[in-house]
Amino acid sequence: MNKNHRFIFLGVTLALVSVCHSWGAILFTYTSGSSYDFRNGTYYSPTGEPTPSYRTSGNSLILDFSGYNAIADGTKPVTGMALDFATANVGMTVTGISASQAIISLELAAKGNYSVQTPSPTLGSYASVDVAVPVNITVTSVNGVGYNATALGRTLTIAYSATPSDSTPNIADSPPAEAQSGTWSGSFSDTLQSLFPSIFASPTMKVTELSLAITPNLTAFTQGGAGLATVSMDQFFVTAIPEPSPVALIVIGGGALMIARRFRRA
Repeated sequence: MNKNHRFIFLGVTLALVSVCHSWGAILFTYTSGSSYDFRNGTYYSPTGEPTPSYRTSGNSLILDFSGYNAIADGTKPVTGMALDFATANVGMTVTGISASQAIISLELAAKGNYSVQTPSPTLGSYASVDVAVPVNITVTSVNGVGYNATALGRTLTIAYSATPSDSTPNIADSPPAEAQSGTWSGSFSDTLQSLFPSIFASPTMKVTELSLAITPNLTAFTQGGAGLATVSMDQFFVTAIPEPSPVALIVIGGGALMIARRFRRA
């Protein structure tokens, strides 16, 4: 097999692998949960609660948000206190992540924006934001039969990209006036065998459906009678990797064998 034949062989094999995964496509059932805001410890419901729209792309579910944010305004502190804080929560439930064969791994990701500033020259003024995205993962079907595993808690690892650069988005003790803004992103990925080893004690056991409870928490905080802090979430991604179907594996193996034989003759 010459160099050109090797490239052709590799391209055809990758195409067959892609077909294999499409045959084991993931199906999603998404139900939106409730959302709520707290401001200074009191329930606060702004106009237009955020309801994410959702769409699928390949083996991924993509949630698009509009207006899901927490805003703390230091110029409007709670009566008698020189601070303002706001927390935004939304509960999202993906009730069904299913595959005809099996799900072998899970990938979660989220991203958003933030801004913190202390515009007035008041010593001790402070502004900060924080993001936490805990997730509960539950196995609801094994080998196509209903199953109820104990929910497994995991948290996305959050990273901030700021201008000016800072791993923790907060500004303290102004003057001078300061401002910082940027993006944040979070991710988590693992195999189901690693997450639920007891289920895979038998080699015949395969996870065929999952359920996720996702509760992103956005917090903004200011103190000192000045400052403004905002943080938002724009998108959340759920990607489930299916096990290739036996038929697809046979097609890949047979196709690769025929291609190899043809190139060997050439």
